[in-house]
Amino acid sequence: MDIATIIGLAGCFAMVVMAMGDPAVFVDMPSVYIVVLGTAFAVLARSSIPEFIGAIGTGMKTVKFKLESPVQLIEKLVELGTIAKKDGMIALEGQDISNKFMAKGIRMMVDGTDPKLIQKSLEIEAAQITAQNASALTVWGAVKEIGPAMGMIGTLVGLVIMLGNMSDPKSIGPAFAVALLTTMYGAVIANMICIPVMDKVKNLDAATSTNNALIVEALMFIAGGGNPRLLPTILAGYVAPKDQKKLEAIAGYTPWQTTTKNRKRSRRRQQRRSLNHRRPRRRRRLHRQPMRPKKRSVRSVPSVPRWAHPPGWRPSPTWRRSSWRSLC
Repeated sequence: MDIATIIGLAGCFAMVVMAMGDPAVFVDMPSVYIVVLGTAFAVLARSSIPEFIGAIGTGMKTVKFKLESPVQLIEKLVELGTIAKKDGMIALEGQDISNKFMAKGIRMMVDGTDPKLIQKSLEIEAAQITAQNASALTVWGAVKEIGPAMGMIGTLVGLVIMLGNMSDPKSIGPAFAVALLTTMYGAVIANMICIPVMDKVKNLDAATSTNNALIVEALMFIAGGGNPRLLPTILAGYVAPKDQKKLEAIAGYTPWQTTTKNRKRSRRRQQRRSLNHRRPRRRRRLHRQPMRPKKRSVRSVPSVPRWAHPPGWRPSPTWRRSSWRSLC
């Protein structure tokens, strides 16, 4: 139940009644017939009976119905997604879901309906809700227009009655009361009832459309097998900036930059990266292995003593050990 609507309407009427002094003086049945009943029948002539009754129900919904916040919906969707991830879609069948729009999508998911068909069905229902609210706004707008007009009609009726009975002083007072009270009744209906209700219906329609879009996107993510812990991050755009911190608690993690210790660590890291605070890198110590003897390349020159060669002699490429032996 929306307490603000009740307090606002009750306080507004209470201030007017307190200013009246004696409320019985301001009650005139002919004025009520002209303004209240005349406005109702004129609005009914402009619309159908289902639209007229639906507008009354939508107006009462602004008082009785309390819309869930996006944070509450995301928390519930994360819970349902976790259950579906662990135990399968069939485990969602016994869950208690207060939101009818969400309950319909979950029921279709449990039945194994194709995700595209679920999305199309939910989008059609969301469009129907928007159309119903638009129809209610049209009816309440007609009441806002016709109420003051009927008040002016009552004023003219009262003046005609007063001017027609000028010879009878006793009839002047009631006729003049009709002329003034009908104008007041029309102003009260338009400004104290219709305009607040219309604004409430507009806000309700906008919030409902946002919540329905959130639910559709979340259910498609769950049906696709996504990780429920990512839902707060994906749906963060539907949440007001002041409620963003609540999503962190729902996701079950704290961002790295939130703690003071990590902020200081990040600041020191940025300073080290700057040119004025660059530190020399430490050289990496390698494991020293024992040195191995170098392999000597095999040469075609035989191992002959240096004194055995004549002065100025150089071995030719074709020289072999056998030629040395021939010399001996």
